[in-house]
Amino acid sequence: MAKNVGIIKLKGTVDGINFYGEDLVRKAGGGFTSASIKKSPNMLSTRQYGSEFGNSSRVKRLIRLSVDASLLKPLSKEWHSGLTSLVQYIKAEDCIHPRGERIVAFGLKTALGKDLIRRFLFSPEQSVYPLFEGLPDVDLDGGVCQFGNLQLSEKSFKGRATFVRLHYFVVDYDTETSSIQSYSAEKVLFSKVDLPATLPHFEIVGLPKIPSFRLAFLGVQFCELSEGIVVDIKDVEQVGLRCVGVFAG
Repeated sequence: MAKNVGIIKLKGTVDGINFYGEDLVRKAGGGFTSASIKKSPNMLSTRQYGSEFGNSSRVKRLIRLSVDASLLKPLSKEWHSGLTSLVQYIKAEDCIHPRGERIVAFGLKTALGKDLIRRFLFSPEQSVYPLFEGLPDVDLDGGVCQFGNLQLSEKSFKGRATFVRLHYFVVDYDTETSSIQSYSAEKVLFSKVDLPATLPHFEIVGLPKIPSFRLAFLGVQFCELSEGIVVDIKDVEQVGLRCVGVFAG
C-alpha cells in the first residue's frame, strides 16, 4: 500500500504503479521472487551460480583458515578478492561436471587449475620465488620437498634481517565435512653469515589418504637478533608463503 509523505508525494504502489516519493514512477511487478528463481527458465544461470557458489565459498574459507597463521594481519580486501577470483577460476576448469555442479576439487585435477594456485601470491610483498630463483620440487603425495640446486644467498636478506626460517607443511581439505588437517615438517633456521651450500629437504612421514584435495606450502620468515634472541620481523616484506604442490583426491 502507498503512503503519503508530503503534498502529492507518495511512496508505494497504487493500481499497479510504483511511486518513489519524487517524480519517479514505474509499473509494478517484474521483480524476482523466490518461486521464479527456483523455477523460471530465465533464471537458470542464477540457479547454476548459486549451486556452485556454496562449494566455492566453502573452499575459499578453508584455504584462508589453513594459511591464516602463516600470514601477517590484517589481510587486505584485495587479498580476499584475489582468493575469491582464484577459486572461481579453478572451479571453471572442472570439465567433468555440467555447469551448476562444477567443483573446485575437480578443477584442481587439471594442469591449469594446479598452475593457478601455485602462481597465486598468498603474500604479495614477498612472493618467495625470487629468494631461491625457483621453487622446490614436491613428490607425488606431498611427503617430501626437495630444493635440488636452489640456494639462498645474502641478496635474499633485506633490511635488518639476519636469519631466515623455512617452514614446509601440507594441508588436507575435506569439502564434505568442511574441515582441514595440517601436517608440518620441522622448521629450519639459517643465519645470513652461515648459509648452507645445499638446502636440506623436508619430509613428512605417514600422511593419510588425500581427501578432497591437498596443498603443500613453503613458508619463509626472516628474523633478527634482539637481546640475544632470534625474533620474527613483523613486516610484510619479511614474511612469505607460496603453494608449491597440489594434489587432488
